[in-house]
Amino acid sequence: MFKTCLLVLLALSASSQAKLSLPPTTGNFTYMKVNKDRGNRLSGNFTISDQNFTLGFSSVHSHLIMASQDCSHCLVTSKFNQTEALRTNSTSLSSSRLHYAKWYNLNFEAQSASDININKGNFYEGQIGLDFVSNNTSINQTFFVIDSTDLKYHSELDGAIGIQSDMNDPNSTFVNKLVQNGLIDSPVMSFYTSTTGNQSYVKFGSMDESAFEGNVSQVGTTNTNSWSLQVVNASIGNDSLPIDSFMTVNLDPMLPYIYVPSAHWTIFKDSLKTNFGSDVECDTFVGSCKFLNECS
Repeated sequence: MFKTCLLVLLALSASSQAKLSLPPTTGNFTYMKVNKDRGNRLSGNFTISDQNFTLGFSSVHSHLIMASQDCSHCLVTSKFNQTEALRTNSTSLSSSRLHYAKWYNLNFEAQSASDININKGNFYEGQIGLDFVSNNTSINQTFFVIDSTDLKYHSELDGAIGIQSDMNDPNSTFVNKLVQNGLIDSPVMSFYTSTTGNQSYVKFGSMDESAFEGNVSQVGTTNTNSWSLQVVNASIGNDSLPIDSFMTVNLDPMLPYIYVPSAHWTIFKDSLKTNFGSDVECDTFVGSCKFLNECS
């Protein structure tokens, strides 16, 4: 794991650098204050069927995801009480199909970005309460509830709010639901993260031009349903790093560090020590490096 002061230079494929149109900067939009934890992960406060949850913004999922009261391996602060939600008619069972086969180990202290296998889960539909800066409102939204997993996991977050598109049902995603309800005009999100305090925000509906200075660089993702970028080559300082064919990097607000393939760990570690010397401390046993001083 690396703090974000590490500079890794990435050369992107030519197709990713094609001229793109910028997201809209005008139109109907709204803001939500977001939390930022010790790993700089961004999360928001949501009310789902009259139950309160803290959900992290995730680019690898398409829907809202949380643990059910029946998930004994899900060690989180708040779990979804589906029995109570169904009893009060605030939620209805949408589907019992298994949609998500994998789930991140979201423990901030975890030494790896391991996957958790989801054994069973259900889709529900209910009211999602949104605490926007200008007003409080709610929308009817489909969400996924985890009933059981193969391994235990611990997280400071109760679940995730997916911001990735859904190829099979694009209208079911959270951002598109905001469009359908007339709260925003365009399915666009932009994050503002403060370096001091906890004054970070997410803007739904447009990009904020006032937040930029100078030219804006555009990089295309691997496809319209992904937050992944294709990599041609990479380097730390003067050291070239190994790149496999069709290697991609994923931008995900839920993962607090820079993660690298285990097969490349030794090369990354040695390159960090060469370029940063005593400013970097690496633990070979757990496969992690950290900077000992604040980033300048």
